[in-house]
Parts: sequence; structure tokens; C-alpha cells
Amino acid sequence: MSGPPWFPNKIEQGLGKLENAYHEHYFSANMTQATFGLFIYNALLLYFLRADYIFFGFGEMFQLLFAGRLLFIVVSVFVFFHFHKGSSYLIFEKVSAAMLFAGILLNHFINLSRPRDYMDYVPIGIISLFMVYFVFPLHIKWRFGVAIFSTLLEFQNLDTKIISTSIWVSVVLAYVLANLIGLFISGWFYSLRRYNFVLLQRQRSANKRLERLAMQDSLTGAKNRRYFISQGSMEIERSQRYYRPVTMAILDMDNFKSINDVHGHMVGDLAISKFVDMVNANIRKPDIFARIGGDEFGLIMPETNEAEARDILGRLRSFVQSQIVLIPNAQIKLSFTAGFAQSKEAESISELMAIADKDLYQEKSKRDRITPVSFSVP
Repeated sequence: MSGPPWFPNKIEQGLGKLENAYHEHYFSANMTQATFGLFIYNALLLYFLRADYIFFGFGEMFQLLFAGRLLFIVVSVFVFFHFHKGSSYLIFEKVSAAMLFAGILLNHFINLSRPRDYMDYVPIGIISLFMVYFVFPLHIKWRFGVAIFSTLLEFQNLDTKIISTSIWVSVVLAYVLANLIGLFISGWFYSLRRYNFVLLQRQRSANKRLERLAMQDSLTGAKNRRYFISQGSMEIERSQRYYRPVTMAILDMDNFKSINDVHGHMVGDLAISKFVDMVNANIRKPDIFARIGGDEFGLIMPETNEAEARDILGRLRSFVQSQIVLIPNAQIKLSFTAGFAQSKEAESISELMAIADKDLYQEKSKRDRITPVSFSVP
């Protein structure tokens, strides 16, 4: 979609997968706008009761017209009250169009009741056409259909009037011109709104993509330190509020510097990526895992105490050590050391990370706890 269309016939182009989203996005605004339009129409129905009285007094015709006006007002209020309680946009458009058709028929009946030389209703009829095009937020095909229906009824009504040919032609031209203006302008605005909605969706998609990139490690595709701190803070706050255990682990790959020194940084990057894949394949869905820097990773385990967390990491370590990473002319076995901290030990994510880092350092100092990286040429 390169730009907003300039002619109403362009707006029939669908939005594809965005069509439903478009209608849902504007549904509440459309209901409000349609309610406002019917409020104006109902106000005019009540206002022109005075004309009924002028022509018919309190006679039977006045009572009939009053009953018709009142019935339409009551039904429209009931219908739109029901809409505001919840409905789909498809039902909304169909019922709104039906209400407009009913209003047009009521207007036609009222106009037919007027004296044969009475033409003061014509300006009101033109205004009603513009209301159909500009006030009621229906699909352009519904607006055009209602407007043409109203115009044809008015042309039929003209045949019942005692007027000169010049007046008849003037009224017909006025209605035709009103339809052309209404169709073009409302069609263009309808197209422009759809066009702007597509731009809005594209902007939202771009923003979401940027948000994902801002929270994602570019090398491994894992979540990054920013995401870890953001989500970890919320998880710790939740654990403290509901007194539920949460354990954090800081994982550090063993002898990673040796991999870079012996095989180069490209192999080092491969090793990190493979390590991330191994961890992601063996952690639970609620766990928060991220690369927080270099060969260091963070893992937050909700609803898990330290004993359970050490058991989980022990099984994870066994799995990682059992895997072989194949590279040109060599095989690599990976391992890691972990430090732990529980949410009850700190008030913030940074304090908890500091505690886990300290525990990691102590674990690293116990050389018997570290499984060396082994190299072998096939």
C-alpha cells in the first residue's frame, strides 16, 4: 500500500489478515459515532413533531406519525444499548444499516403525508444524505446503498408533488450532486483511515521487533542481560509478595578462554551457541534464561528452593558434559560452574546477582568441582 487512494473505488481492496484487526480496532469508536448519529436523528424526529401538529393538529395522522417516531426512537435506543454491552462488528454494521434503512422509510412516510405543494423538507433530506455519508461509520458500500435508497424514495416522492419542471430538475440535481460529493469525500476518508491503520500496524510491528532485538542476544538468539534484569525483577517482586521461593543461578562456562586460545573466537562463538541450545532444551518453561555477558549466563527458577535448583543444575551439568560439539579437526566437551542465590536473601535483582556471583567465585575456586574442557582429534 504505497499511499492513500484518491477515488472511492480503491477502498474495496481488502486488508488481508489485518481486516479483522482493523474492524476490532475501530469498533468502540464506531459504536460511539453511530450512537451520536442516531441521537441527532432522534432529536430531529422529536423536533419536527411540531410540523406534524401544524399540519394535522392532534388528529389521527398526528398520532400515527408520533407513534412511528416514538417506536423508532425506542428501538434505536434498545439496539445501541445492546451493542455497547458487547457485539461483533459484523452484526453492528448490518443492524446499523437496517436502522438507517428503517429511518429512511420513516422519513419517506412522513414526507408523503405532507401537502402536495410542500417542499421545505428538501434541505433536510440533503442534510440526511450527508449524515449517512459522514456521521454513520459503516463500510462505504452500506453508506452508498442507504443513500441511493433514500434518493430513489425522494425521487418517487417528487412525482406526488405539484411542482414545476424546473423545481423537479433542481431537486434531482441537488440529490445527485449530494450523493457524488458524499460518496467521494466519505470514500476518501474511509480509505485514508484504512491506510493509516496499516501504517499504525506496521509501526507497531517494527516497534515489537525492536523490543525483541533490544532483549535478545545477537550471537545466540537467547535473551540478553537487559531482559534478564527486567523479567527477573518482576519475578523476585512476585516471590516476595506471595512468599514463594525463587532461586537464581549464575552459570559460567569452564575453561572457555582455552577454547578461544586454541581454536579461535569463531569456534568460541559456536561453543556458546551450542551451550545455549543445550540449556534451553533442558530447562522448564517458566524458567528465565539469558546470556548476561561473555561466557556467563543467568537462570531464574520460580517456585524453586536452593536444594531443588542445585538438583536441576546437577542434571543439566551432566547432560552438557555428555554432549560433544563437533568442529573441524576436533571435538569439544563443555561444562559449567554455577553459583546460587535465593530471593529471600536480597531486595533487588542486582543484589541477588551479586550474591550468586560470589557463590560462583567460591565454586570456581574449588578446582575439583570443575570438569576440564577436553580436546581430541578424530
